[in-house]
Amino acid sequence: MFFIIPVMSSLIIGYEMKADVAMSVPTVVMDADDSSFTRMFLDYVDDSAYFDIKEYVDSYDEVEDMIYKGKAYLGIIIPENFYSDVIEGEAPVILTIYDGSTLPVIVSSKTSMTEILLTVKSAYMMNVYEGKQGIAPSQVMNYVQPIDNVTRIMYNPTRSFRVFALPGMLCSVVQIAIAIGGAEFGFAMRDKRIGILGHGKNIALCALLGTASVFATMAVQWIIYGMPLRGTFIGFTIVTILFALDISCLGYIVGSILPDRLLCTQISCILVLPTSILAGYIFPVVAMPKAMQFVAKLLPFTYFSDTVRNTCLKPLKMHHLFDDMAFLFAFFICEVLVLAIIKYAVLHRKSSREGVDAEFSLGIAESGKNAESGVNA
Repeated sequence: MFFIIPVMSSLIIGYEMKADVAMSVPTVVMDADDSSFTRMFLDYVDDSAYFDIKEYVDSYDEVEDMIYKGKAYLGIIIPENFYSDVIEGEAPVILTIYDGSTLPVIVSSKTSMTEILLTVKSAYMMNVYEGKQGIAPSQVMNYVQPIDNVTRIMYNPTRSFRVFALPGMLCSVVQIAIAIGGAEFGFAMRDKRIGILGHGKNIALCALLGTASVFATMAVQWIIYGMPLRGTFIGFTIVTILFALDISCLGYIVGSILPDRLLCTQISCILVLPTSILAGYIFPVVAMPKAMQFVAKLLPFTYFSDTVRNTCLKPLKMHHLFDDMAFLFAFFICEVLVLAIIKYAVLHRKSSREGVDAEFSLGIAESGKNAESGVNA
């Protein structure tokens, strides 16, 4: 649970996502114009690393059918008389159809298709202005693009889906292992007469295993697949230890309460499994309803998953992680108090039960002694 499954998951999923974004998207084309201009445009599309034209068809229904059957994820429809309408200034439309059931494909292919269309459009407009308007080539771009726009994507300029999603996905697998390990430790120690320090050693041991599991899992990405590590490594280590302590203690509490070992592990999984979604790792917290934002702010995975991704993508310093560290530490202190109360209640109930049993046994012994005295008399 701590090493084999997370590390193998990291190796397999890292290899699966090594392209970073969706490449060679299967594309179907209906070119009703079939002019030199449209063929040039489609050559640009086919030469792009993001698209792979699989088939040319003659009708819209065929385009839709290929997308429906999963043979293509993108359709390009060019109407009749497209180039002649362009020359006459009729502003014809190229229809691009995306398979909305594959969102990562849309993210990469739509941006790339927009760039290709803008390039072709700008090239055509340059020819118009140079040929028909008699404008000097050095001034053409000012007319073609009268308003310029510069876009800068910080921290993830390649729009890598792998770097965006994979760190938190892998750490959610490790989180389950930590919770189960904590539940196992808690169940094993539930009837042992040890102090809070003894329980603390078991929680710390489970957290140490969980921390080692996180680093082994992420090391596969950093070393083998070249995932960046731009933030503070020491800060990341501290946050990981605190998070592992939180989840270990959570599992330990569950193991200390429930009487069945299998049930302990199941409940521990149920408690932590949904947090990868509720914590806003994939769907952002700011887009959630207010009530769900409040829930997300109470989950340790919210702070840990953000730290993992931000450490990979952003040049974080230690002081950037102080708020995350403070919450994770406070969460652990609250768990320790809850565990102390539970252990005190269990020991008090056990002592009371043992006292009653002792009194009952003493009463039986006294009754037997009195009966024996009566028989002797």
